[in-house]
Amino acid sequence: DRPSLFQKMYCLGLSSQLVRFVEALYRNTEMAVMTGGKTSEWFRSRQGLRQGCLLSPYLFAIFLNDLWEHLGGGVMVNGVKIRMLAYADDVVLLASSPSSLQGMINDLEEYCRTWNLVVNMKKSKIVVFRNGGRPAKNERWLMKGEPVTVVKTYKYLGVTMSGGLSMEHHFRDKGPAAIHSVSALWGSFYANNKVPLEAKYKVFDATASATVLYAAQVWGHRRYEGVEQCQFFFLRRVFGLPASAPHYIMLLETGRGTMFLRSLGLHAVFIQKVLKQPNTRLTKLIAKEVIGLNISWAADWIELAGQMGGRWDWGQDVPTLKRSFVDLQERLGTAEREGWVRRASLSAWHNHYYMVQRNTVAPPEYLNTPLMSVLRWCFKARTGLMYLNCVRWRSGQQLLCA
Repeated sequence: DRPSLFQKMYCLGLSSQLVRFVEALYRNTEMAVMTGGKTSEWFRSRQGLRQGCLLSPYLFAIFLNDLWEHLGGGVMVNGVKIRMLAYADDVVLLASSPSSLQGMINDLEEYCRTWNLVVNMKKSKIVVFRNGGRPAKNERWLMKGEPVTVVKTYKYLGVTMSGGLSMEHHFRDKGPAAIHSVSALWGSFYANNKVPLEAKYKVFDATASATVLYAAQVWGHRRYEGVEQCQFFFLRRVFGLPASAPHYIMLLETGRGTMFLRSLGLHAVFIQKVLKQPNTRLTKLIAKEVIGLNISWAADWIELAGQMGGRWDWGQDVPTLKRSFVDLQERLGTAEREGWVRRASLSAWHNHYYMVQRNTVAPPEYLNTPLMSVLRWCFKARTGLMYLNCVRWRSGQQLLCA
């Protein structure tokens, strides 16, 4: 409701010149509907905000700025009650019990009635976060007499969350999307032998890697197999490797680290930024609560440090923590590579590769050649992944050379 928006802007003490500018922007607004390539007649619009306008998210945030004052319920985090999360026109209500949530829904319903707002019931869902078990009989909520749908997963700001706080549903979405981005660029870019390998790496990191690492700032403290598959798919296709190519050989030969180390780095940078924030920020309050309870990422960093034979202290100041983050990530990277070398030395079918690369630290020089066709053959020859008319680990085949 535009008159209500202008009223709220005045009540917040915003410049009268700014308010008059917004009023002029929405005066005599006309719209048309395009369908099937045809445009309808123009008609007057008296409600809502311009879709796609850079100002619209800010205006909507101003409109909903007082919503939390009208809500009860909420959850306690580090001594602070958090009732809702808001991002543009996406609003999340947080409650600690079924009755509390129903009360908040009633409060929201009254707020919408007062300010002439309409809630899209088709997009409104409820997720119950629990450690396990079945839903209780009283876990049923109504808004305007209609039941609100309860779902097991919900996508919020691009992250698919489940009631058990598992990220597997998120990776079921992002993993295939990342692989699809590789396939979409294959014919026009990756398959082009004139494009150097380094350029292909950069495009992969900017597209597929960025897709699968979306929101790694939140979940990057933990290793997920679904995250790694995207890079292995890319390396197999770029170097023309068989599906049986061992993961450790691909990573050793290319010198590329795991996606886990990348996600861990993104997470570490984010935690440092959060810990530098004022104590009044919501993210800082949650971070201190997680550290105090020693759960989630706080516990995972302590466990990672223990695996490397060290100790982790969350009581350090941020500059010292930064050095600890970097040191632990370097040790994890070294430990990963040593593990791959160990696997190569113990391999029954690729043990020669251990002899080839054991004195090599950096990726081999041939990877810098601009000729991808030559590069692929060198890669397969060094790693023993050339198909020579037999596969050694399949019984019943004669060991015949092509």
